Amino acid sequence: MKNYKLTLVLIPLFLFLIGVELKAQTGETVEEQIEKLDVAPQPPGGLNGWMQYLAKNLKYPEKARSKQIEGTVIISFIIEKDGSLTDIELMRGIGGGCDEEALRVVKGSDNWTPGEKDGGIVRTRMRLPIRFKLG
Repeated sequence: MKNYKLTLVLIPLFLFLIGVELKAQTGETVEEQIEKLDVAPQPPGGLNGWMQYLAKNLKYPEKARSKQIEGTVIISFIIEKDGSLTDIELMRGIGGGCDEEALRVVKGSDNWTPGEKDGGIVRTRMRLPIRFKLG
């Protein structure tokens, strides 16, 4: 019997490299807005806490295992000023139940620490890659 495991591939500082963007409220480009974010949002427990949460809660769907489906699911969401996650949606999927599983786990997350700009708390859109890999 082949041993399957879920490999979580998260680039350090994934929050910043993949795509932190402020909800457009001005005519500035996303890149200009990113540069002005003073404090980036943080998941509960920071990056290590987030990786532990995913490792504990994210399950490789049986359908994806049986069909040997691997790849990266990208989830987009907004971190509200109170830290809650809203507007959680699939940006890119791979099928086999992986898309639904990634959405389920992100929706089940505790509140994040919101981002800050110019001393104030701001709504921030995040893009989170979650890689499913058999191995």
